[in-house]
Amino acid sequence: MRDQPHSSSQQSTLGGLCCGLLAGLAVLLTLPFAAMGFIDDWSYVRTAYDFSRTGHFIYNGWATAMLGWQIVWTAPFLKAFGYSFTVARLSMLPFAIGCGWLLHALLRHSNISNRNAIFGSLTFCLSPLFIPLAASYMSDVGGLFVILLCFYLCQRAVEAQSATASILWLCAATVTNVVGGTERQIVWLGALVVVPSAAWLLRTRRGVVATAVTLWLASIILIFVSTHWFYRQRYSVPEKVLYPPVQQGSVSTAALILERLHTAYIFSKSIFLAVVLFKTFLCLLLILLPILIAWIVVARRLGHHVQVKLGVLALLLGVACWILKMQGNLDNWLMPWLYHVLDSEGIAPTSWDMIGYRPISLSYSVRTALSIIVVLSGAALLLWSVAPREKTVLAPRADWTASWRTLFILYLPYTAAYLVLLLPRGLRFYIFDRYLLGIMPVFILFLLKMYEERVGKSLPAVCYVALCLFAFYGIAATHDLFALNRARVAAVQQVRSRGVPEQFVQAGFEYDGWTEVDQAGYVNESKIGYPADAFHLNVQDARRPVNCRLGFDQYTPALHPRYIVVFTPVWCLEPSGFPPVSYRAWLPPFVRRIYIERVPRPLQDP
Repeated sequence: MRDQPHSSSQQSTLGGLCCGLLAGLAVLLTLPFAAMGFIDDWSYVRTAYDFSRTGHFIYNGWATAMLGWQIVWTAPFLKAFGYSFTVARLSMLPFAIGCGWLLHALLRHSNISNRNAIFGSLTFCLSPLFIPLAASYMSDVGGLFVILLCFYLCQRAVEAQSATASILWLCAATVTNVVGGTERQIVWLGALVVVPSAAWLLRTRRGVVATAVTLWLASIILIFVSTHWFYRQRYSVPEKVLYPPVQQGSVSTAALILERLHTAYIFSKSIFLAVVLFKTFLCLLLILLPILIAWIVVARRLGHHVQVKLGVLALLLGVACWILKMQGNLDNWLMPWLYHVLDSEGIAPTSWDMIGYRPISLSYSVRTALSIIVVLSGAALLLWSVAPREKTVLAPRADWTASWRTLFILYLPYTAAYLVLLLPRGLRFYIFDRYLLGIMPVFILFLLKMYEERVGKSLPAVCYVALCLFAFYGIAATHDLFALNRARVAAVQQVRSRGVPEQFVQAGFEYDGWTEVDQAGYVNESKIGYPADAFHLNVQDARRPVNCRLGFDQYTPALHPRYIVVFTPVWCLEPSGFPPVSYRAWLPPFVRRIYIERVPRPLQDP
């Protein structure tokens, strides 16, 4: 790969800048201001607060990420502008902007046209999956920035004209990645996989192999030291392949694996993992839809027989949805297929975060139609890929020098390693939708390059429509989540104004986690590595029925709720006398309410 011609460099620079600024603007448009946690970031913000005040990393029993440089970066902002969730979150905005710029640069250095590079970068940064994470203090976006930076530096190493320049680029990629991985451990795939992949491409250059081996060994040592340090911190939560039952906390991973080596267990887990991986694949197609939908348009060129196949598939999918609806199982097979971020954006009626039923913005009919479009887009891509007449490569432009072999060697080992590391999560629990952001840029790159070389230079108009709809939904849905959180804070303030102690008010997962740390110093998580006796079996709240308890209740033994903020009134609680709190949303229903319910005395903790 060679540097792009000077005539296009100015356009590329401006295009990358626009992508980054649009990513930052999208975050600000969500009005990400609320004095409480968002997803898991309450734990991370708490660690940032403590570090800025004490100069020490103080974990609280929830973070499995090391958080490293993110905490150090945020501390000066907290000291300068005040200790608030908003300051912590906005301190990470430059890295959301950087993700937009870096992905555009990666696509341009992979010889994607400037127009399509802008489209690909915006598909990523305006995704309903990226925007809420960029508006939060989660570690995902910071980790993505470091990975994209590593890819960019390795691409520059491959493009460099001299061995010395290549070595310097590889050193920069390794150093920034090892330091960057202290935030989120999976980022270290850059130093462990991406840098060696780039070095393989450069193996004929003098000194590159020796340097790469030295960098790899040094990375392993530093990663081991960092991980060992993290696991020895009080109330850190180390990641393991398998977690023992609470009653067998000292059992080794090897013993747990041996216990599970019997046919019935392996078969049941294989079926479970296959379903999880299938849904993961569908969710990946969903977030790539603004690009993927182009192949439905392309399929029209393949002849009548292909159109008939897609029509039959659409009919079969419609029948399958009708059958699943009759069986009451349709929700499990509709988009977004994975949960944690997308399902909270006005899709899932119930939530792990709060009691009651959340307002729904996407009806079953809309979700069904969108699910069918996603599957049809993937099928159209498959049919196109096996159609011989569609494999003729378009005449390349003069500045197109990036070979598929180079891109495969640079990106596919990382993608394979990333997916393998997701398997233990899939076996043990579930794969969160936000984990797909780590491989989304690679698929965007390959889809755009394949389209440009084998279909045409410009994506069809339907792609731009899909991108705009996704961006609008991501911004509006994220706004509504923050509006909900502001309403939750207002509801708690109503109760607290009557002199009710903090531990007697429950407002959902993100709010309760902070309260538990206030009261007990850490969250009661059974996976805490040190100290070994931190976890205590929580028998609080046992008097309340299951659907009147949060899944997070087991982690908050210091809370003894008398008042609970809920989406909707529920049968096992009673009116509190406090009025509901209203807030406005950008997605229907536009006026929403949350309620303050009281726990009946017979159901209260003794």
